[in-house]
Amino acid sequence: MTLFQYLVLSIYIVEIAAGRILSALNYRYQKKHGDTVPPEFAEKLTPDRTGKSLDYTRDKTRLGTWEQVWNSLVTAAFLFTPLLGIYHGWTQSLGMTFITGGMFFYLSISAASLFAGIPFDLIYTFKIEKKYGFNSMTPGLWIADFIKGFLINIIFSALLIAGALAIIEASPEYWWLIIWGFFALYTLFMLYISPYVIEPLFNKYKPLERPELEARIRSLLEGAGIHISKIFVMDASKRTLHTNAYFTGIGRNKRIVFYDTLLQKLDDDEILSVLSHEAGHWKKGHFIKRLAGMTVLSLGIFALVFAVVRSGVIRVWFPVAGAGIFTDLIVIGFCGSLLGFLFAPLSNWLSRRDERQADRYAHRLTGSGWGLISALVKLSADNLSALHPHPLYARFYYSHPPVLERIAFLRSLTEQKTD
Repeated sequence: MTLFQYLVLSIYIVEIAAGRILSALNYRYQKKHGDTVPPEFAEKLTPDRTGKSLDYTRDKTRLGTWEQVWNSLVTAAFLFTPLLGIYHGWTQSLGMTFITGGMFFYLSISAASLFAGIPFDLIYTFKIEKKYGFNSMTPGLWIADFIKGFLINIIFSALLIAGALAIIEASPEYWWLIIWGFFALYTLFMLYISPYVIEPLFNKYKPLERPELEARIRSLLEGAGIHISKIFVMDASKRTLHTNAYFTGIGRNKRIVFYDTLLQKLDDDEILSVLSHEAGHWKKGHFIKRLAGMTVLSLGIFALVFAVVRSGVIRVWFPVAGAGIFTDLIVIGFCGSLLGFLFAPLSNWLSRRDERQADRYAHRLTGSGWGLISALVKLSADNLSALHPHPLYARFYYSHPPVLERIAFLRSLTEQKTD
């Protein structure tokens, strides 16, 4: 191996170790503080429930460790041994065209990765989630979901890869710019069609059949200047007993989707508070800003990738037998993922900032934070959420502020208003 390969492999190992150390710190911290039950949770968390929450974290952490070790070993073996070159040489020997050869090259890797994750998904779904009372999925439904997900992934990935390779072949000098535009349009296209084409393949959606609640939802959101086309209930309970609600669609086609489990566990005031939080994201333009930011950032990334590929430096620093643009992009993508790990804390900090803004908006829209506090308590207790994550782990991995921080923030807003 070259010095650069040793450096990349070292960084990869350090990042894996850092992630495992953070997970271990997080579990030990929760174990130390797990018996501390905040006043808001006094009626929801019995000693048995707090112990169950800690066990849930432990089991997920252990599975995550084994999965990461397995994925890391496979990735390292593929990239840092002759395997990548052997695989590339074999696909080239099949005599396919540039586009069909590239599709086969990348789709085979994607399919192998998907199948390699099956054992861990099965353990998580049918052992861990079942053990803690969350799983309601049957093996038959899991198989049906996997087949549908696999086919959808292959079809859309094939279209995306074929389009990108056709652009590279047609415009060797400007493919990076054209592909950037192509990917941006593809993203918008998927945002529009997913609620109508893809999501209904997995779940059934029916209109909310509670006229009073629907009237209150529409009145609340119209007061915030948000027009909702439809309000749906999704049959999430056939897969999981976890709870959720979300906005989907963009432009004039915004829709609200409730998990049926959420409607069973929250009262109307709590539901309105949760939706007020989501409305805050829309009013503050968080989704659009994130999308715009990622689009601009991706332009720089595509330009950098083009410059690296054109320079040929990858084939010197990270030599692969029979190297070509397919292997170049694999190596560049892997190196980019290492940088992504380093920038994860910044991305999550921005996300937590947005969540606080949305909580503040929910408080302003509903006139109080108590409804959202009550909802957070119920959802956290029911989902066995960790109440005491290690501060460093939360800063690195949490896209939302820890629930106790959110409750304290909402309480401060409500008490300030009362004063």
